[in-house]
Amino acid sequence: MWLFLPTGFVSIVANKHDPDGPELLVRARCEAHLRAFVGPYHPFTLQDGGGSDYRWRTWMTRQAVEERIADHVRSMTYGNFKNSIPCEEGSYHDACMDVWGAMHSLQTRMTAREAEVA
Repeated sequence: MWLFLPTGFVSIVANKHDPDGPELLVRARCEAHLRAFVGPYHPFTLQDGGGSDYRWRTWMTRQAVEERIADHVRSMTYGNFKNSIPCEEGSYHDACMDVWGAMHSLQTRMTAREAEVA
């Protein structure tokens, strides 16, 4: 799962050796994004990925991940995600705009295909 939040981007996946297991691997490209997702109250061990495509990672229980996502949902007050990213996060904002653009292009292509079929 890719999760874009005002505080950063994380990728959350199951343990490839125990897909139904109790822990999920939470990964990020920026250390600050992972720390922001984990939050100040969840004990965790931050690992440098050592050559993997996501440099920063930690294991969290499924319950802890659910709680953190629920915290973000409960505290959401913005009506526009792009405007919710703090100004000091310029490069993250730009990356989110790139993702927005790619998904807008997908929508345009899918709409055109749907029109062809109809």
